[in-house]
Amino acid sequence: MRSHHNGGGAKLGLATVLALVAGLVGVSAASAAPGDNLRNAGKCMHNGWQTLHTSNGRPFPGPLSCVIYALRGGTFAVAVTTPPPTGE
Repeated sequence: MRSHHNGGGAKLGLATVLALVAGLVGVSAASAAPGDNLRNAGKCMHNGWQTLHTSNGRPFPGPLSCVIYALRGGTFAVAVTTPPPTGE
């Protein structure tokens, strides 16, 4: 059998991806914290996960772990990098 593929490729929007992940981890709108876990999960997209850490300072290994953490109500700490001192 041959399968037919239209070659266009489907692009999922951020809201669609977050809704799918929320369904997979068992998060519903009723269980979302007042801080809006979906909005926090959006911070993980577009490489945002690389600058975020868990509240205890642990970095995320990838965007999915960041999204799941946010959807479960985790709070973020932002990675702070200090530039090396200049030779003044």
